[in-house]
Amino acid sequence: MTRMSNEDTRADFRRMFSWKPFLATGVAIACYAVASRQLGHPDLGPTTRLIWLLVPLVAFAWVVREHVVHHRRLDEFQRTVNARTTEIAWPLTIVWLAMVALLATAFGFPVPIPGPFGLPPDELGWVEVMMVPLLLHMVVFVVMHKRLSGLR
Repeated sequence: MTRMSNEDTRADFRRMFSWKPFLATGVAIACYAVASRQLGHPDLGPTTRLIWLLVPLVAFAWVVREHVVHHRRLDEFQRTVNARTTEIAWPLTIVWLAMVALLATAFGFPVPIPGPFGLPPDELGWVEVMMVPLLLHMVVFVVMHKRLSGLR
């Protein structure tokens, strides 16, 4: 097996792990979390509510654009690896969402959960529950991507 030069490895790494999609995703998650907390205030006017509803949509549009641009820059091997990892990560995310829906039907939300280290109980709301599938999908995607693209 021939060994790739360090320059080729760095170029592949830069092409595969662009920082812009990750930055866009982080900003979108932050916008969503802040907007959901702000929309929970009962004293907001209709104009303010509309603004807080649109802020995450703009951020999510940026995420879609960055991911589409990033995907178009990948070579055929990386696209194939991404497709295979998504085939595994996506069903696990759907299973998590189905379990959350069953829990919500059975017990309702928010669900009181015990706090760590003896802290008072916290309430687990929709924002926290919906972020777990994103993290689950990302972790499975990275692990499977590493396994499938280990050696060329």
